[in-house]
Amino acid sequence: MKIRKWFIVGVMVALADFASASVTYGFYNITNNNPDVAGQLSVVLEDIGSGKVQFKFLNVGIVQSAIDAVYFDDLDTPILTPFLVVDKDNYGDTSVDFEFGTASPPNLPGWNTVNPDFAAVAIESAGAVKNSDRVYPSNWLGIVFTASYDNVVSSLNDKSLRIGLHVQSIGTSGGSDSFVNNTCPVPAPGAILLAAMGTGLVGYLRRRTVI
Repeated sequence: MKIRKWFIVGVMVALADFASASVTYGFYNITNNNPDVAGQLSVVLEDIGSGKVQFKFLNVGIVQSAIDAVYFDDLDTPILTPFLVVDKDNYGDTSVDFEFGTASPPNLPGWNTVNPDFAAVAIESAGAVKNSDRVYPSNWLGIVFTASYDNVVSSLNDKSLRIGLHVQSIGTSGGSDSFVNNTCPVPAPGAILLAAMGTGLVGYLRRRTVI
């Protein structure tokens, strides 16, 4: 009984470490020009080790749209140091090509509709004027920074670090909109699984104790 109990505890600890290694943030629309695709947009913050953090940008949904620019607003002492960009296409029929400092305009459109004003200090955008360079529902973009994972999470939560997205080719109108990250993270699947397992294991151990 003791061996089984400690095995279960060990599994839960391992899952806790896994669940805490990433966190997901959604976005909200700040310009409201088109059908709102905020529900399709998210960024997964991942601690990839060696003092590096990856921002994994996703556009998952049924409404046609394309992320063509990513803006970072570091309001306090900058905590992000650009390290590298990871391009990834899930289907192999397009490529994602983003480069630092190439966005036009240089600040997020609609920057003055949020409080405080959005002021971009680090910019990512499509590296060439090609539709295939952008982030569609079929692919994703990874941006890696040298930074403390815990510091990045706390900064996103208290708005001292914000992320802006510019999205084009939305729906049938083909217009564009701007989005800023929410400050409350979305529960990660690993965390939900851990909570469910924890509840189940507590019940299991109680039943074993009664027996």
